[in-house]
Amino acid sequence: VCGEARDGACVRHAEEVTGQGKSLKAIDRQTSGTCPEATSGASQTGQCKNGKCDVWIGGGDFCSQCSKNEDYLINGKCTADNTESACEGSASNGMCTSCKSGYFLHRGGCYQIGTEPGNLVCKDTAASSTQGTCDACRPGYFRNPVTVLDKTKQSCIACNDTTGADNNVGIASCTECTAPATSGSSSSSQKATCTACADGYFIGGDGSACTACSDSTNGVTDCTACVPREDNSAKAKCTACSGSKKPSLDGKSCYDCTIGNCASCNSGGACQKCTNSLYLKTETDGATSCVSKCPDGYFGHTATDDGLKTCQSCSGTNDNLDPTGAGVAGCAACTYDSAKVTCTKCETGKYLKTTSDSTSCVEASGCGSGFFPKADDKAGNRCVPCGEAGSGGITNCAECSLFPYKQNLSYSHRLLCAADWASTTVNEQSEQSQCC
Repeated sequence: VCGEARDGACVRHAEEVTGQGKSLKAIDRQTSGTCPEATSGASQTGQCKNGKCDVWIGGGDFCSQCSKNEDYLINGKCTADNTESACEGSASNGMCTSCKSGYFLHRGGCYQIGTEPGNLVCKDTAASSTQGTCDACRPGYFRNPVTVLDKTKQSCIACNDTTGADNNVGIASCTECTAPATSGSSSSSQKATCTACADGYFIGGDGSACTACSDSTNGVTDCTACVPREDNSAKAKCTACSGSKKPSLDGKSCYDCTIGNCASCNSGGACQKCTNSLYLKTETDGATSCVSKCPDGYFGHTATDDGLKTCQSCSGTNDNLDPTGAGVAGCAACTYDSAKVTCTKCETGKYLKTTSDSTSCVEASGCGSGFFPKADDKAGNRCVPCGEAGSGGITNCAECSLFPYKQNLSYSHRLLCAADWASTTVNEQSEQSQCC
């Protein structure tokens, strides 16, 4: 976020960006840029003119004009000694008007190539072939497109320097940009094209402006971070709000939200999207929460279009999901493979029937030919294939049925393979069957 706006809005942020191609806060990187400033109206050797400590580079403040007209402004500091004759000719009004080879002109001073703070503005490691200029500017600056760039011209202009040089200007709150295609003139200045804005701003439309995320016309009230909207790039889509507020899923509003780990809320305070890899779980009464794993009765679903992670019911219709994820009626636990729901346990009283391409929850009578119902209060009831010997079936049996029998004055059931029905008596059937 911009610390201060001087000589082009948010100059500090843009100049900090140039340090290593990323944002460098003052506390992260300290240059030697302390700027002693004279009191208003006073002039003293070694002191910057009042109000002119307005050049911010790498987290340090530097001078753009000395308080004493005869001082030389070298590497952002005022001195009576023209070090290495960096400032060519006589100092004028506390500023340099041109620089010797190995230095370049920037904001009224001569900065040395290859050392701080000059190397935070200019990429060059050796003197340019054109005396007193910089050939390549750091990110956060653009090279002055003036027709003739020489030692009397400012080589690099900060992307957010709205004053600029030679009628070529930056854009308020811009941190990265490209230079104007042609140089400006006294009758028509030329703007850089912004490619990245400071925190709390977004590039609206064609890159000609950085708009505040909370802008009253094109922003969102209470918004602190945003991106352009997909349907209208001139307007903000909010991604973060102030305080405890959270943006709506469409990014058009900020709402009060007290749900832990929630990233987006609606006007009623219900969560619409969770942070990171958490899943949004919605109860039957509408209450919402963010969970790391969906509980029994639900499966985790990730939407194709926006990556929204939700817990979906194993037994619900789950309409309008992409990828699809229709549940299984009567299912109490399931798995999901981004193509279909596979039930692993049914609700009490139902039996899980598994075929080669689907699962279903049925009554005991619905197990059908080729299966027999087996009750299991712990693992869940299921329809067992007749030939599944390890689960009480009969080896190589394709069709079977349960027959009641009486033993010790009580009734039970035995499993009989259909192939043996016609050739056996009831007593024989009892002997040839398996107790289930």
